[in-house]
This record gives sequence, structure tokens and C-alpha cells, in this order.
Amino acid sequence: MNTPINAIFVNYSTVFDALLISDLTKRGMNFNLAIGANKTVTDLIEKQGIKCKYSPDGNRCLDDYLQYPSEKNSGYSMEKFSISNRINILGDIDNEVENGLYSKVYAYWDDFIKENSIDLMIVKNTPHEVVEYVMYEAFKNANKKVVVLEKTYWQGLMLLITDIFKTTCLINNKTIDVNLDIVNKDGMIPYWTKAKRQLYGDERNKIFNKLRSFVKLTMQGIDAKSGFLYGQYKTRDEISAFNILQKLYLFVKIATVKKKIIADYNSNVLSLSELPQGRFVIFYLQCEPEKNISPLGGKYFDQIKAIKTLREWLPEEYNLVVKEHPSQFQRWHYLEKGRYIGYYSKISELGCYLVDHQTENKEIFAKCSLNISSSGSVGLESWLMGYKSAYLGSPWYQIFSEINKISSKADLLDIINADISQTTPKEKLEEINKYGFSGAISSFDIDSTILETDIYQSSKIISESIIEYTNS
Repeated sequence: MNTPINAIFVNYSTVFDALLISDLTKRGMNFNLAIGANKTVTDLIEKQGIKCKYSPDGNRCLDDYLQYPSEKNSGYSMEKFSISNRINILGDIDNEVENGLYSKVYAYWDDFIKENSIDLMIVKNTPHEVVEYVMYEAFKNANKKVVVLEKTYWQGLMLLITDIFKTTCLINNKTIDVNLDIVNKDGMIPYWTKAKRQLYGDERNKIFNKLRSFVKLTMQGIDAKSGFLYGQYKTRDEISAFNILQKLYLFVKIATVKKKIIADYNSNVLSLSELPQGRFVIFYLQCEPEKNISPLGGKYFDQIKAIKTLREWLPEEYNLVVKEHPSQFQRWHYLEKGRYIGYYSKISELGCYLVDHQTENKEIFAKCSLNISSSGSVGLESWLMGYKSAYLGSPWYQIFSEINKISSKADLLDIINADISQTTPKEKLEEINKYGFSGAISSFDIDSTILETDIYQSSKIISESIIEYTNS
């Protein structure tokens, strides 16, 4: 008989998560703690006698665990530290304070693992904000097991990843049939992405230039994440304490920066037909802040650095074209948090060309010699459509051997000169059939696709795989 497994579950958000925790508990797993952002799911889990840390802001509910007196006195909440560090702008947090905060988070979880004899951390999505990423590192360094329930670009289909940088996955011994329309690009865009695009649309200039929309969007920017500008991050509580003049000042400051960034973009962008004649390679920017850049971007979390490196590695006869991520211009990503005034001018100064983000990807695929991203979905899309694709970071789709990683100039030249894969779409999907599990990674999966499957059977299969892995 196997020894009972002590575990924690991080970032629960769906009823499927509660079902999975229930199944694992019935199979002898002891959940010391569950952390998440959904009140309904919290109630379901707590009925099983499991201690929950719940907050609408997700893992920021961990602040209660980590508010040391020196941290409070210095004014650095874990929320502020997590957000600013994630986009690599520490602002007024100096190295000593930064290292101290990292150490406190790490020490807390290192002690927690030892004192509670924790064997396993299950986490929804790649750990990317500082607190959950340090938890991941603490478990790995203690030689404890981690299972990341990671979404793929197919609705209702997930991977069980045990190493986020190598994308080591648990194998699903049950057959899964993946149906994918590879002719229509929209068939490869996740439902939640399409939903947000339809809801928010392109807010780059036409909408933003209207006074009413300008005021509305800027106010929403202050409301949601509250004034991150060049390292100065204010939490919701801090903003709430501002008087009307302070809020007005913040509004004007954010609006001014946003307008200048948009003007910088407009002065540098070209249409596809305006690009110079000749061969080109394209680099697709990731929106920020996002896990595709930090941590999965690795040493290329600075996308300007990535562009500069690629330009230096490319032969002279190739132009390097850069395309902005459409989501960077939508209110849910707040332009001024991921870009700065002069960002797009830097791209032009490096001898590259900025193509309009509204350009249809299929048109670019047909014209360019190689599609490159840090770890974004476009890398998978272009490959599935029969075009050359490569990545710089650690995307989950590196499970597909035909999509290549670029680590050097030699890698880049080899990929450009290689023949295009002649494998069929069905052959290309063999890996996802091997590693994919049916399950709800988000509320959108609950709304549709996952309901068409037996969620109880899916939970059973995932539970069995996790327990087998933990006991191995």
C-alpha cells in the first residue's frame, strides 16, 4: 500500500478543479491547502474539510502569509513586488530589497514543505507571477513533485506538465481524437482569445481618439491595475486612498503616456504591401505582462533584445519584420504596462520593419521564410498550416519536434535553409494525442466543450495519472 500523498492545489478556478480535488482526496491524497479565486469552488472544496485561501485576485490572497513587518514598513506588498518583477521593471525596489523579498517567499515555502511533509504541488497554468513561481522553484529544489495543468490551444484539452521549461509531460494512455480545422486559422485560436477580441476589438487609435472612449478606457486602466508607469506601481488600496486631485493627476499621466506610445506606433508601422521587396523573417511580439515572456521567454524576456539578436544573426539578404500582438492594444492588457514611449522607434532604429498588427497572419505566412516567436500560439499555427516555425523560449508546443528552438546563429541558419516539413496534419498531431488530457482549464471550457465529454471520466483519468506519477 502506497504512503498517503500530502499536496497543495494552487489557482483553482473551475468546478472541474473541485471535482479533481475530490477525486484525488477519495484516492487517498491529503490536501493541506488549496489556493484560488472562485468563491463557488472554494465552498465546494471547503465542504470536504480542505483549508482554502481564497481571493478574487487569485494568488494575491497569499499576502496574508507573507506580510512580514519589515515588508509592511517598507511599503512593498507582495502584489506590488509580483507585478513589477513580472515585467522586469523594479522601479524603486533596489536589489537588496528585491533579494530580501525573494528570500522571504522562498524561505516561507521551503519551511512549509518541510513542516507539513508536502509531496506534491498541483498548479493551474504555468507559474508566472513571482509568488507562485518561487513556490514552483521551492518544490523543485526540494525534489518534490509538481504537476502543472496547462491549457493547450484546443478548448477542453490540457497537458499535465512536470517541468515547465522542458515541457516534460505525463502520457495519457487513453485515446483522444483531436479535431482541428487547419485551413481556417480561426480554428486554431482559443475560444477565450476570440471572445476577448470580439468584446474589446482594436483600441489603437480610432476608438482611443474619441474623447469619451479616451476617458473611459483610461479610467478603466486606473481602476483595474492602478497606475503602473515606469516602475511606479500602485495597488488598488493605495489608489483608493488617493484624493480626487491625486486620481486626476494619475489619470492624466497614464493617458499622456498611452497617447505617446500609440503615436510612436503609428509613426513606425507599415502595411504588408509597403514592406521592401526581398526575403524576410518575421518575429511576432508577445503581449506583456504575460507568461509567454516571463518566465517562458527565458533570457529573451526583453523582446527588444530578442529582435536585436535576431537581426545580428540573420544574413544581410534577409529583412527582419516585427509584428505587434493585437492584444497589446486592448484594455485587458493596458498598453502602458508592456510598452514604453519610444519602444517602436527602437525596432525601426535596429533596421527592422514594423508591420501593422491587423495584418492577417495567413498573408504573412505565405510571404516569409520563417515565423519566430518567443513562445506564442502563432508558432504552432504557422507550423500546422505547413510553414516554417521556430521559438526562442519554452512554449508548451515544444513537444512537437518539428518546431525548432533557436539558441544560436547556427540554429537560425539551419532552420532557414531546411526543407519545409511534408508531414500531414494528422501526423503532426500525434504528440497532442499522446500527451493531451480532456479537462476544464478555464470557465470557457466549462461553458461548452468540456460539457460534451464525460467530466467524471476525465477527472478519474487525470487523478490516476497524477497519483501514479507522484508515487513513482
